[in-house]
Amino acid sequence: MQHFTHHLKIRLLLQFLLTLFSTSSLFAQHSITSVINLPQAGDRLTLQEVTGISPGPSGENATWDFSHYEVVRNDLPRHFVMDSLGYIRKEIGQYEYYSVSGDSVLLRANRTSKEMMRYWQPMLFMRYPMHYGDSIRGYFRGDGAYCKRYHLHREGDRVVKADAWGCILLPGDRKIKNVTRLHSTTTYETLMSGMDAQRGDTATARHEVIENYWWYAEGCRHPVFEYAKHTSYSAGQAVGRVSTAYCVSINGTLDTLIQADSEASPSAEENPEGLPIHYTLSQEGNVLHLLYTIDTTANVTFRIATPSGMLIRRESHECLGGIQNNITFDCTGFRAGSYILHIEVDGQLVSEKFNVK
Repeated sequence: MQHFTHHLKIRLLLQFLLTLFSTSSLFAQHSITSVINLPQAGDRLTLQEVTGISPGPSGENATWDFSHYEVVRNDLPRHFVMDSLGYIRKEIGQYEYYSVSGDSVLLRANRTSKEMMRYWQPMLFMRYPMHYGDSIRGYFRGDGAYCKRYHLHREGDRVVKADAWGCILLPGDRKIKNVTRLHSTTTYETLMSGMDAQRGDTATARHEVIENYWWYAEGCRHPVFEYAKHTSYSAGQAVGRVSTAYCVSINGTLDTLIQADSEASPSAEENPEGLPIHYTLSQEGNVLHLLYTIDTTANVTFRIATPSGMLIRRESHECLGGIQNNITFDCTGFRAGSYILHIEVDGQLVSEKFNVK
């Protein structure tokens, strides 16, 4: 009996240690949430088309070696504008129209110089929050036109998974830590006018598979790297493959993320290097006091959220450069636990954790 009790204690201890280490691993990751990562009006990005990028490994503690990437094309713009249903993503030669409904983002239409497609069953593009290991799936159907002449009918499905987290290696022995990757697979068929959709004659339909990878770094709303592979099939055989990769920059955000990857992390009374805000954060009981100065006149947005991304409070202020400002957040009445204060200036983000008792 004593022998059995001894082994039971050892087994319970091992289970406790495994739970402890699993919990520690979980808190080392960050989540993709609507509070931080949902595109905002006026977001303007500059993309660089690059080589030397590949999807690489999935799983926990992954390392993506982008240390040999090279820029092949500069200054590709992408910007976002809001409309009554959600937002529009604009790029050279391409517009995408998204609806935001609760925690979900749906692609409702897209347009290029040759093709216009409207989805009467929209494509599920994103659902917040996304933690490592989460996945979503949705079906879509739509009709459109090619060259304003030929009718198109398209239907398919899309799967998105947060399939990896880890760090990115960059040239010059630099590194970006705490990166979460999303991987989507979109499979669809397109019938052009002249083909009998009622017969389901898929042998003459265009069958395509698009795989997308996005690397999200903590503290940045948009992915810092993207990779896409587009494969076309005919009669079950691959007839064409195109892959592209991009590095995404938002006013030097990539440099800021690299600079922040140092042994010494800034305290709440220091300015995180590269961000256009200088602040001092203090807490008395459940009340936060923030004194701050920004370098140039800009809109400053403050968000208080739970670690899972649920928005509790949001305030925005237009502030003059070089002038000291102060703001107070009274969190009395909040449920006891951990919260995060997100401070955003011109698309750049810094976050501070605090506790409510």
